[in-house]
Order: sequence, then C-alpha cells, then structure tokens
Amino acid sequence: MAAELQGLRARLRDARPLAGAILSLPDPGVATILGAAGFDYVVVDAEHGPFTLDSLRGVLEALAATDAHAIVRVAANDPVIIKQTLELGVDGIQVPGVGSGAEAAAAVRAVRYAPEGERGIGVGRSTRYGLDLPAYLREANARTATLAMIEDAAGVEHAEEIAATPGLDAIVVGPLDLSAGLGVIGETGHPRVTEAIGRVVAAGRAAGVPVGLGGPPADMATLAEQGSHVTLIWFDALDIGAAARAAVRAARDSLR
Repeated sequence: MAAELQGLRARLRDARPLAGAILSLPDPGVATILGAAGFDYVVVDAEHGPFTLDSLRGVLEALAATDAHAIVRVAANDPVIIKQTLELGVDGIQVPGVGSGAEAAAAVRAVRYAPEGERGIGVGRSTRYGLDLPAYLREANARTATLAMIEDAAGVEHAEEIAATPGLDAIVVGPLDLSAGLGVIGETGHPRVTEAIGRVVAAGRAAGVPVGLGGPPADMATLAEQGSHVTLIWFDALDIGAAARAAVRAARDSLR
C-alpha cells in the first residue's frame, strides 16, 4: 500500500492554487528574500541559471529557512543530474522538455526510490548527511514531487499520455519554448500557442493532474480559472529589472 502523500506532493493535490517565483540568480540572499516573501514555492532554475552544485546547495539552504517549497528545474531529464540534485535536499524536481509518456515515466523513476523508482541511496544534505537516513528513506517517495514541463509540439501531441503517467505530480507549460516549437517564436499569445496550452490544461484536468502556467500577479484568479493550479507570478531577473527601471523613471519624472 502506497504511503499517504505529504509535503509538496500533498500540497499539489490541495484545492488552493499555488503562487510561485523563479530564482535564476545563484544568490542565497535573493533566495531568502523570495522564500520569506510568502510564495508557496520557489523554482530554482538550474536549467538556464548559472548554477553549480555548490551554489545550488547555497540557495537551497537559504530556502530551507523559509516556508516556501523548493523546486529545482534541472538541466535535463537525466537520472544522474536528478540524483545529485535530490541529494541536496529539495521538495520537488521539475524536468524540462518532456515529450512523451515514456519520458515522464523516466523522470518519475529517477525521483523515487524502489519499488516506485530507481533513485540511488546517498547520504547528502537531504538526509542531514546520514543522520536522518532511515526516516528520509521512509518518507521521500511520499514527499518529493515530480513535475514535467511540456515545451514543444511533441509534448503537446502526447499531453494525454504524459498526464496519465503514474506518480507524476504536475505538468508545467513552458510558453516561450512552446512558441518556438510551434513556429511563432516569442509570440506566447499566438493562437497556436494558446490552443496548445488549452490542450495541455484539458489533459491535466482529465487525468486529475495539476497544470502550471505563468503570468502577472493580478491575473492569478484568471489563470486559475483557465486551469492553472501552479502559477508562476514572479521572475527574479525580469522583475528586479522592471522594478529598478520603474524607480529610475519615477525619480527622473519627479525632477521635471
């Protein structure tokens, strides 16, 4: 009998939508600011961000002192990368570029210990370097979430089988890469993209799997109505830059 879901896995099944942020800057201070801001989760972007395992550990330690769930978007659907990331202690693994049910199943296997998966057993930060190993081995499968990103035409085409993957906790849509894959690069509002996102949302609903979209904070309710349960509303690099430019404009305007 499977253990009752806990932690982030249980939270993803809860009715209340989650609001999150992306951390792409490998700085523990920024991680602390985001984690303490009240976001339900923070996605550490180790796919595009300039993270090493050491800097990734630093931001995860900072997030651990906050109430935010820590999800790492790994660089690839690679069991070795996933294993090393899990040993740093995370609440969830977000896998990019999932294009089929087989790829989604491989991601789940990499995240879970036997008998549900094939994750190797280590004594890293996740177990407090072995101190909590027995308890961690009992609870990790029930607590650690697996999120699959659909970012191309193949993923959309196989959205139904991806959503039906046993053990998959959520699907996250990557609209920019999706726009490129659909031949309208950068046009995330193009009908091809919105139609594709609608198909992913429908697949998630049919399978009872949460779907993650993104948009401005003021659109949270609208996005939830459209089917987003895991909603990104803040991006560190973009939003820090926007706030800084707005401050400069306001200062200059005040001098006119």
